[in-house]
Amino acid sequence: HTGRLPPTPHALRARLANDRRAKRAMHAHDMLYHALADAPTLVSAIHCNIVLAALSDVAEWQLALVLLEHMATVSITPDAYSYSAAICACARADEPDAAVRTFKHMCASDVAKSTVAFNSALMACQRAGRHSLVVAIHTLYSLELQPDAWASGAAVRALSQLGQHGRAFALYESLEPSQRGAHAVSAALNAATRARRWDLAAA
Repeated sequence: HTGRLPPTPHALRARLANDRRAKRAMHAHDMLYHALADAPTLVSAIHCNIVLAALSDVAEWQLALVLLEHMATVSITPDAYSYSAAICACARADEPDAAVRTFKHMCASDVAKSTVAFNSALMACQRAGRHSLVVAIHTLYSLELQPDAWASGAAVRALSQLGQHGRAFALYESLEPSQRGAHAVSAALNAATRARRWDLAAA
């Protein structure tokens, strides 16, 4: 039971944020839907994002995706944070397919691309051992933005684990210096070793 709704958007935001801090994700979820039904003018993307983050904290991925979809039906446009929180919920629940679908939906929308969302989707795939998905989503993202060092390393490692050691090292060599973090270097060395390219491993 959520009780009486706060009287202003600011007060609603404070109540939802307090629920998140107290790890009362379901209470925040129910209060938000109460407000959407009885006082929709109180609710904006900020309020939805707090609840999405609370749901992500407890890996309630299905509820997060339902809320993300519901936002559009009540004329609240999801932003980069909305998508990132929903994708994080999928990643924490070990649901890589849902994470990738949501990331692709984000890419198809007018929302600015988010490194947090991308890395979360990539992490979900990596944890599930879905190496081909790691490569596919890395390629999708790199068409518009430059993946960071962690993401680049994940893609190099995924190619190596798929047995595509030459492609793995070629990807590493194509990276900018800022993308060649310890994770990428380790993955590239592993690819060179697996390919028995001792010349590359020593480079």
